[in-house]
Amino acid sequence: MLELLAAGSVFFSGLYVVFKRCLKQVPCLQWDEGDAVTVSARHWLTSSYILFAVPYFIYDIYAMFLCHCHKLQVKGHEGSGVSSALLLSYLRKEFLMVLHHVVMGCVLIGR
Repeated sequence: MLELLAAGSVFFSGLYVVFKRCLKQVPCLQWDEGDAVTVSARHWLTSSYILFAVPYFIYDIYAMFLCHCHKLQVKGHEGSGVSSALLLSYLRKEFLMVLHHVVMGCVLIGR
């Protein structure tokens, strides 16, 4: 967990430094410090992340469902195709995770 925290800290602060340096030193730009800092600190990545994250939430719900189906097949509870009982058992087991993904997707889209 600390590795991810450290990696995120290095990545985002490094991204800021690279953008600021490029905006100040690229010959066709050569912005002053104030403009470079202002543009570099804008969270354009956050807005782009929203567009990237929503399809992930949809994919993850589907992937979790496939894992649920596979676990049931391995345990010998295989059925033919997708049934309402299979969907209900999945929702019963993973309700909070599915709810989290649906709510987060709706919140991000509505932003």
